[in-house]
Amino acid sequence: MKSVFLFIKKVYRLLRERKNRLQLLMYRQLSLLFPVKDDIITFNNFNGKGYGDNPKYIAEEILKQKLPYRIFWLVSGKADGKFLPQRIEPVKIRSFKGMRVLAGSKVIVNNVKNPLPFIKKKGQYYIQTWHGPFGLKYIENDAKEHLSSYYIKHSQKDSLVTDLMISSSNLQTEEFRTAFWYNGEVLESGMPRNDFYFRINESAKLAIKHGLGIPPHKKVLLYCPTFRDNGSTDAYDINWNNIIKALDSRNDGEWIVLIRLHPNVPHPEQLFHFTERIVDVSFYPDMQKLMAISDLQITDYSSTLYDSIILQTPVFLYAPDITEYQQTRGLKPFYFDLPFTRATTDEELRRAVLHFDLKGFLREKDTFSRMYQCFDNGHASERIVERIHDVMTGSFPRNKYGK
Repeated sequence: MKSVFLFIKKVYRLLRERKNRLQLLMYRQLSLLFPVKDDIITFNNFNGKGYGDNPKYIAEEILKQKLPYRIFWLVSGKADGKFLPQRIEPVKIRSFKGMRVLAGSKVIVNNVKNPLPFIKKKGQYYIQTWHGPFGLKYIENDAKEHLSSYYIKHSQKDSLVTDLMISSSNLQTEEFRTAFWYNGEVLESGMPRNDFYFRINESAKLAIKHGLGIPPHKKVLLYCPTFRDNGSTDAYDINWNNIIKALDSRNDGEWIVLIRLHPNVPHPEQLFHFTERIVDVSFYPDMQKLMAISDLQITDYSSTLYDSIILQTPVFLYAPDITEYQQTRGLKPFYFDLPFTRATTDEELRRAVLHFDLKGFLREKDTFSRMYQCFDNGHASERIVERIHDVMTGSFPRNKYGK
């Protein structure tokens, strides 16, 4: 009976994928019929998954400068648009209206490389911000043997029509050149989402905690692992009660654990036993706010550790499946040179948490900073909006874009 159910589920998924691809193809062809309008900017964050990441901070800089443009935000459902500012209009990504908005946009800002329901036309300017800094794991062309042919095809097309990519370091600029099938302009501005870290203050942190129902005196441990290509979640199996006991025994305050899974990992409620001290924030719209209130971070192969460096928040690497991950996805040599504590068992992680030392971390951070020289200075959004404004007003030479 179970095998029959799994077969039906697989058939349903395949039929749904076929339907979505046919709909995408239809919308892309229809998009060529609609003219480009000089006052529309459209943003996409993880294919309609909420208001966050680099696109959010670029959009908010446009609002801050009170620029006279119509701003649309792609959403996959009603809930994804509930945090949008009043001036930003939500539009469903897989809809006729979504296609029309994209087809008519002068500027499109995206942070992923999955196909959107339009074909870029002459007069449109496409910014690919990506959604992370220089990666610790192999991605794009460097990991093509682990990616579907469908994704690779559309990623290559995305790079061909991209007018501008955003880099946070010279290592990332080089990665765009070698792994992203891209030879266009790279703006070495830093990441817009990191601008937030340069201006946040204690009062703002308390407001974020209040919104999450966290008492102001409690300290925060943020666990934010990346996804596995095969869908495995075994590496997330941490004895959180032991970790909390270790934190409590330090006698430096009462701790709470926030768990933030990658957008590619569904149903966190099936993987963890959430309590008052172990809280699911996987669907909280703004990762930067979670990072800003954290006193300690645990990750694995995720580039969120770069955020911790800016914020000077201690970070530990918990990688129980490091051998398998190295074989199936691949980790860059850079990962093994990181000057941070790496644990592969529950007990190693418990001891690392129990004995962590902020002064020691700051020494490690300085070593890391010499290895990884980033461009972040709190003004990335301003620089990108300056370019957007130049494109919208015609100040940026038309012959320099429109691939």
